[in-house]
Amino acid sequence: MLAIVAVFIAYHQLKKLNKQKDIGIVMAVLETEREMNVAKKELDESALSIRKRNQVAPGMSEEETEIYKDQINIGIENLLNSIDRLAFLILKGYIPEEIWKREYRELIANTVREYEDKLGAGTYWHNIVDLHNKLIRE
Repeated sequence: MLAIVAVFIAYHQLKKLNKQKDIGIVMAVLETEREMNVAKKELDESALSIRKRNQVAPGMSEEETEIYKDQINIGIENLLNSIDRLAFLILKGYIPEEIWKREYRELIANTVREYEDKLGAGTYWHNIVDLHNKLIRE
């Protein structure tokens, strides 16, 4: 009788742990999506400030151009970092296939198309490339 109670308790504890793991995965995905949105917003704001600057006073100094280029590149890197983390979660199976294919397939394809120059051989963001290649094979 005691063994049955122990099995019952162990079963419920495992079930509770599994639920906590699932909640942790959802939280990781939501945090990654938040980071992508923040990075995209910052990138958009940088691009907008450049356009506004050119409308007010056309033509920038070389130094000013370099500053804006750096600002845009940092924004792109932040965006790619967050998308790469999402791709890692997908590749490791933390996000079920039926969800990520529906939700993120187009995001990955568009990212590779838009930032092809940054996602070549030896790229720092290899998870994006690996996931994109997986999508192409399927």
